[in-house]
Amino acid sequence: MKKTIIYLLAATIMLSTLTACEGSEKEPGKESESKEEAATEKENPITDFSYITLDDGTLSVLYIGKDSSVVFPSEIDGVKVTSVGGIALNGRYTVESVTIPETVTTIVREAFKDCTMLSEVNLPDSLEKIELEAFMNCTSLKHIYLPPNCFNDADGYNIFSGSGLETVELAEGIETLPWQVFHKTNIKEITMPSTLKVIDFGAFMSCKSLKKVILNEGLKTIGSYAFGECTELTEIIIPSTVDMMDICVFERCSNLEKVKFEGDAPKNFYDESDQLPSYTIYYHEGAEGFTSPEWNEFNTEIW
Repeated sequence: MKKTIIYLLAATIMLSTLTACEGSEKEPGKESESKEEAATEKENPITDFSYITLDDGTLSVLYIGKDSSVVFPSEIDGVKVTSVGGIALNGRYTVESVTIPETVTTIVREAFKDCTMLSEVNLPDSLEKIELEAFMNCTSLKHIYLPPNCFNDADGYNIFSGSGLETVELAEGIETLPWQVFHKTNIKEITMPSTLKVIDFGAFMSCKSLKKVILNEGLKTIGSYAFGECTELTEIIIPSTVDMMDICVFERCSNLEKVKFEGDAPKNFYDESDQLPSYTIYYHEGAEGFTSPEWNEFNTEIW
């Protein structure tokens, strides 16, 4: 009887031990996930930044550290950061990743210009202004998401000119694409948000890999040279809402064959380059302003 009781006690102790061990085990991958989350949230030390106080009492910061990954602070000593001055010259060839907080509304001119190793940029939805040449010549940057109000101040130009961009995600809410914003990039295709109203001068000029462009109903104006020298572009459809197309929108688009209009003829659309346009204008029967067999020195056809 005593032996039976001893065996039962031993079995109970072993079972309790095994249960405790199982309860203390971590689910596979949880530890690595928490480490990744911690790494993602890690901010650079405040000593890695210099700053100035703006007229409204908020701060504009400049990164002066040596890390390849930069997470800008949302505040310093309790004062909100609203402007990013970018990377100091001595760090422009080493920074690979940049994250900007939701407090920031402005990225100043040339902030990340010539950051040739920069391949990842995370922009906040709070962003309202990207000044001229902010990401110019960032040749390793292949993709970017652009938030709804980032071009509210359209004075910036050449913002991504000469960068390595291949894909761009334009958020709903964007109304204007500024001067030469994607000039000389490697974008292959682009879809405009339904909110876009203006494509400004040279926005996609010399994008020689651009093959597909989807324009939105609601677009009103396409500026001069907007798609100039897009040599891979073969066809494009112009929405019925477009009523202004400036000169030489498709200058030197050597493989462009068809420009199809959904609505009436736009104002001011002609080509004054030294090369005769290779493409034909297509319009719907009953559309106003077009003529056949030619219109503004373009061959025309009904579609």
